[in-house]
Amino acid sequence: MRPESLRLPTLVVVPRGDRIVPARSALPLAARIPGARLWETAGGHVGMLLSRRAGTALYTPLARWLGRRR
Repeated sequence: MRPESLRLPTLVVVPRGDRIVPARSALPLAARIPGARLWETAGGHVGMLLSRRAGTALYTPLARWLGRRR
């Protein structure tokens, strides 16, 4: 796959505290996708999905972003 060939709304979510996949590794991907939005969030690799703050820190803003794509 070539990221620069994507022509869909793209949100690249990057957890700043990720110790498995460093945040800096996602930045080049976001830069190669035309019009991609880069969104950095708190938490780690799993924590951003499952922590107590996941609802307000990830899922609610993600639902808003998806809702604007309808």
